[in-house]
Amino acid sequence: MSDYKVIEVRDKAGWKDFLSLPERIYSGNPCWVPEIKSEVRRQLDSKRNPYFHSNKLKLFLCYKNGDCISRASFVVNTRDREAYFGYFESINDFTAVKYLFDEMFKICSQEKISQLEGPFNPQYYGSAGLLLNNFKEMPAFYEIYNPEFYNELMAQLGFEIIKIGKTWKNTNCTEVVKKYLDDSITPLKIGDYSCKKVSWLSIFKDIRAISEIYEEAFSENYHYSQISFSEYLYLIRRLFLAISPSLVYIIYFKNEPAGFIISMYDINPLIKKYNGANGIFKKINILFTRKKMARLLVFAYGMKKKYRNSRGFLLGTKIFCKLLSNFKESVGVWITEGNTASESIANHLEYEPYKEFGIYAKKVIQISN
Repeated sequence: MSDYKVIEVRDKAGWKDFLSLPERIYSGNPCWVPEIKSEVRRQLDSKRNPYFHSNKLKLFLCYKNGDCISRASFVVNTRDREAYFGYFESINDFTAVKYLFDEMFKICSQEKISQLEGPFNPQYYGSAGLLLNNFKEMPAFYEIYNPEFYNELMAQLGFEIIKIGKTWKNTNCTEVVKKYLDDSITPLKIGDYSCKKVSWLSIFKDIRAISEIYEEAFSENYHYSQISFSEYLYLIRRLFLAISPSLVYIIYFKNEPAGFIISMYDINPLIKKYNGANGIFKKINILFTRKKMARLLVFAYGMKKKYRNSRGFLLGTKIFCKLLSNFKESVGVWITEGNTASESIANHLEYEPYKEFGIYAKKVIQISN
């Protein structure tokens, strides 16, 4: 008879098993891109990550006969009284997964939290969802990849999909560029609207401008919540290998921040080449060679509501198309189904729906005292 045991990660041995499990699960899978272990460790460091200064984090592992076969992070949002799971990985063993999630359900019940949602890696503005289609294609940077059977395990556990997000893809950047860039020189100013490239020298000021735009442009998004300044800085560190000031612009109406374009290099081919980019020299090589990447990743394109039909949006479109002119194709990070504003921008720039990701949820049975 098999012996299953769930433990909380508390020591180096636990961390080693948590970080090495994906290698066992995806061995031989040509689509899988190894995690940057040091970055996963950093994101899940409750002492360093400012998100966890006011929220609770636990990491769980499930062992079968002494072998680590399943893992997950568990977060309690103390302000909203919500619980999320994330960083879920497992072999195809329902019993192990049930033991793992039963541990999280138990805490939800103790904390009087009525529902468990996820995956969010590790929080709602991290990479999210389980891949629902296109399992034979390599993921873009910051995009989830998982085996198809993960969705079957969720269904067996009684989870239901409550939100679907879609990534969008443009494989014909040249035609979009021709359509919107009819001038040989891309303007940085149209009327009272101007466009400023982000600079490391003014990064604090630029982050505050982006934060102001984000709070209005995305306030109706699923699980929207304000992001603190320290969280922005921590997120930039996570994106550092892929993001470049040359790919990030802020649109102003006179002196007021009106919109932003945040795009990055899709560096996943390089991360795969360097088997996870663990080590300083591999990271330096990525920074020096990322400009050769053929795909642009659109991380966020947001405009304040009052400027969405303005000349500022036209200016942003021209700037964005100038960025596209340097790439063969582009992928946008996922848009929640029903987010008509973001879908309209994607359609406007001739992106088409690409991959689908599901956010799962299950009601938690409350245990009376």
